[in-house]
Order: sequence, then structure tokens, then C-alpha cells
Amino acid sequence: MASFVFNEDGEFSVYCEPHPVMKMKVNVEEDASNSGEVKLDIAHYAFSEESMTISPGTVITWANQDSAQHNVAFE
Repeated sequence: MASFVFNEDGEFSVYCEPHPVMKMKVNVEEDASNSGEVKLDIAHYAFSEESMTISPGTVITWANQDSAQHNVAFE
């Protein structure tokens, strides 16, 4: 399981090390409807969402449902 608090506005590229084909975008905007805590899965070598818009201060937690190890990274 991995968690990250997105405190700043902007667009973030999220990917997996060592599986860089696993990607998602996180947009952080003041007026976003998602806030607080968001729980996502990693399954079948993919993130459960390809993109998401959240408000600043939101925590995203990724739960690995695969037998392979995944490391969530950001650009």
C-alpha cells in the first residue's frame, strides 16, 4: 500500500517502478469534487483510474491487488 498527499495545484504523472507502462494523471485543482481521502487499486498491472481530479490536501492511497511488487512514483 502506498499513500501520498497532494498539497499543490498542478498536473502530476504517476507511474509504476519497475513497470513504466502503468500510468495515470492526477490533476489537483481548488474546485475539484474529490477531496479528503481517495482509495484506488493496482490490479492486473494497471491503476484502477487512468486520471483523476482532486482538491489540494487530498490523500490518494493505492492498494496493490497483484502478486507482483509495484512502486508508485511521480513526475
